[in-house]
Amino acid sequence: MNRIVKISAAALAALAMLVILPATMQAQNPDLSGTWAFNADKSQMGQAPGGGRTGGRGGGRMGGGGDMTITTEGNSISITRTFQGREGPMERVETYICDGEKHTQETGRGSSEYTAEWKDGVLHVSATMGFGDRTFTTTSTYTLKEEGKVLEVVSQMPGFQGGGTRTQTMVYDKK
Repeated sequence: MNRIVKISAAALAALAMLVILPATMQAQNPDLSGTWAFNADKSQMGQAPGGGRTGGRGGGRMGGGGDMTITTEGNSISITRTFQGREGPMERVETYICDGEKHTQETGRGSSEYTAEWKDGVLHVSATMGFGDRTFTTTSTYTLKEEGKVLEVVSQMPGFQGGGTRTQTMVYDKK
């Protein structure tokens, strides 16, 4: 009888680890949910055509320069960005499944393939999109800073007119 109790206790402990460990691992990823205000003074929009810097006040291109709202559900994250377009305010919604697998997403400019995954508490997104006979890949990281009050999004993308890689850092303050 005593041996059965020991085996049952060990089996119960193993079962508890199977349930608790995945929940603990998921809890390590920060919750990016909320409404975020673009902070132009802390942001660097990257290299402009001709090699000049756009500084922190730039925006609009690539969806930068506006506020965003992030919602999460399970391993899915939805990012709604608002920004000033040529014809007035615009909104772009991106939804990612954060499982490290390749997925396809329809956008206003066609479809893109992406992978999204958490690594050490940072969300990594890589998206490839085609324009005519050309494709380009953008990689972005989403990192919470200052005890969750600041979100930093660092993106690397092809430079304008084939000018190498452009890096932009967009900083958002939690509303």
